Amino acid sequence: MAAYFLDASALVKAYVQEPGSGWVRQILRRGANVTFVSPLSGAEVLAAIARKQRLGELDLAARDRIGAAFRRDYRGRFVHTSLRGMVIEKAMTLVFDHPLRAYDAVQLASALLLPRAPARLRPLLFVSADSALLRVARQMGLSTENPLDHP
Repeated sequence: MAAYFLDASALVKAYVQEPGSGWVRQILRRGANVTFVSPLSGAEVLAAIARKQRLGELDLAARDRIGAAFRRDYRGRFVHTSLRGMVIEKAMTLVFDHPLRAYDAVQLASALLLPRAPARLRPLLFVSADSALLRVARQMGLSTENPLDHP
């Protein structure tokens, strides 16, 4: 069983056609995989979809259809990580030690605290389309993958 942590920049690719979308969708199609997401990804992914609609890349009907599909998956398909104090404390340390945005630090902190999960869910592959975030994730000892490397 493979375990993945998808940050919002990777997760949105499952719902909107972008470079790397096919690779992310392939991960999600494999039934034996476990996909972890931060609860923050709910707002982040919907914000990205809404932004695409505002920029004219999606019409309103497509935005609503894609948003509904994401909401269904968000509620039932993904394993949500915690946003408890321990994750936020770790994120607070990360932003002082590395050039990360706040949400990226929370995403990374969520993944870093997952190794406490059962051994059958390891190794965890941290997936993001943000090269700066991936660089820090590797420095922190995570295995990483960028969907943009799989166009």
